[in-house]
Amino acid sequence: MFDWLIEQFRGSKMSELIKSVSIEAVLMRHDVVRQRFEAMIQSIESFVEEAKAMELHVPVQSALQKIDYCSLEPMGAVRAEFDRAMTRAGWWHVLKGTGLYDCMSSTRRAQWSDTLNSKHSDVPAFTLDTVVSTFDTLIGERTALMEEGVVDAFRGLSWDFKSHLPTRLGKKIITTHNTYGMSTVFKDHALHDLLRAFYRYDGKPHPDFRDHCSVERFAEYIDVKLYKNGNAHIIFKRPDLVDKLNAVIARHYPNALPAPRT
Repeated sequence: MFDWLIEQFRGSKMSELIKSVSIEAVLMRHDVVRQRFEAMIQSIESFVEEAKAMELHVPVQSALQKIDYCSLEPMGAVRAEFDRAMTRAGWWHVLKGTGLYDCMSSTRRAQWSDTLNSKHSDVPAFTLDTVVSTFDTLIGERTALMEEGVVDAFRGLSWDFKSHLPTRLGKKIITTHNTYGMSTVFKDHALHDLLRAFYRYDGKPHPDFRDHCSVERFAEYIDVKLYKNGNAHIIFKRPDLVDKLNAVIARHYPNALPAPRT
């Protein structure tokens, strides 16, 4: 049939404009491209589903969206961005998955967040050696990180409240903007820092804040009163531990001394 059509064309006045062509070859090439395209789509779909199962779909989808199929010249840039995204995702997985991120002070968490969330920061390579080395360093700095968290929490207090003393922690602290009640209160990183120190000085393993947090869980150390204006009064129940936290503050701020106990 195709040969007959070609002969008809060749016999027409347009014969000088029509080149000899194998319709079968054209169809074969089209079939190959269609099959490979379908295989590519299925491979991408399968790849994305696997990435979702491994919680790595965000960098994968981000990289796919950046591919310009009209001009494949910037593929090197796409590969580089994908590598950076995978590196950032890897660090987040191990830091949060192991609970080490929760062990850091607010300042250190902010530093890691800035590093991992910025596209322009120099993110450490995500290799076994780098991860082990980083973890060894952070674990060795546990005491320093804990003290850093206490100082961060103290420094972050609002001085609009009279119960917040400029030289030490008092009987309570007040947090604001607790729009969603207790769930907001216990997401406060400053409170995490103080509770972590309470547990440490009480000789207990620090709590895992990835688990459910409630007043009942920390009842040994604090009580919480939540008001309609969104303010939460966090009352300390262990003055002996508050004194130890104040000693930490005094080491960092020599003029800040805990009040003598009477």
